Amino acid sequence: MKNLEEKKADLENINIKREKELNNKLEYLESTKENIAEYNKKISDLETINNQLNKYCEEKLESIKENAGALLGEIAILKGITQNTSTPVQDYNLTKICSESYDGKEIYSITNNENLIGELGENLSSILIPGEYKSDELARFIVGSYLSKTPVLLIGNTSQLLAETISITFCGRTSEIIFVPTGFRNYEELLNSVRSSESNVVFIKNAVGFCDEYIYLNLIKDNPDKLLLFSAEFQDTIRILPAGILGYMSLIDCEKSILPFNLNDICDDIAPAKIEEISPAKYDKNQYMKFYKEICDLSEESGLTNGYNLSRAKILSTLLDPEEKGSKSLINILLPELITYNQIQGNLENYLDYLQTLDKTEYYKITEKLCGGDR
Repeated sequence: MKNLEEKKADLENINIKREKELNNKLEYLESTKENIAEYNKKISDLETINNQLNKYCEEKLESIKENAGALLGEIAILKGITQNTSTPVQDYNLTKICSESYDGKEIYSITNNENLIGELGENLSSILIPGEYKSDELARFIVGSYLSKTPVLLIGNTSQLLAETISITFCGRTSEIIFVPTGFRNYEELLNSVRSSESNVVFIKNAVGFCDEYIYLNLIKDNPDKLLLFSAEFQDTIRILPAGILGYMSLIDCEKSILPFNLNDICDDIAPAKIEEISPAKYDKNQYMKFYKEICDLSEESGLTNGYNLSRAKILSTLLDPEEKGSKSLINILLPELITYNQIQGNLENYLDYLQTLDKTEYYKITEKLCGGDR
């Protein structure tokens, strides 16, 4: 009897042990099942992320193909974010080509706005590509920028000839040329260099898009009473700049309009002149607001900021005496600039479509002609 009880106890112990082992295995299996479900979820999440990354890379690649300038802009922004501000300013030196007097010809004295526009128009006709721009309209755009203290941004490798022509017309001298090295940060040196220049027209190369924006924006704000001309060799440089830049500068595409000559090649065709006395610009509020409203309509769909509308209304207002009535022909001088900007941004077709919706068919006809004829 005792042996049976002992055997019964042993069997119960064995059963308890096996039941415990079975429960442990069941718990392990449940845990493994949960882990498998968790792993499957992670795999699914990773596949989703991978698909999203593939889609993003494909879209980014297409975007880079269509607009390489945007990539340069992102790199520039990243560079600005990651730059160590504690890094000391590097000792970059400005390169300067000093202005020279334009000897050998009698210098014509300019005493009013119309004289200046007329003389500049005559000289521009010697360097303009025939049929692209009207010399008198380009002259008015440049003189309006000068009178309103708005610098001009010149695009293309023929920009120096335009800068020289403007300078010879304004002060009977070649322009002062300042080359700003990439990454330049010594604002005081640039400001002093501009102020000490002998010409009243200063042509600044490589500043826009290749050094900190505060360098040239502060130079514009601390206007040293000279006409500042900035250069950008490539259109991609304009594409990476904020749209607000045209609230500070006018824009001229020299490759569209200026012949590829050196000054020495056409010096006999350029007549020197000098601004002796011009009355400060006067503004009439009603004229200004009329221009402003028209320019707001004209620039809509271009992606430009309101700073553009404000500054261009000021440019056009300087070209009229307060007693004069606004002329639609003055609005025309802005069309080449708007076409250039929209073309650079890849928005030209959309902009032309927009112009057709306006009740101003003459603007559309002018832009269509400037774009090369029928679409």
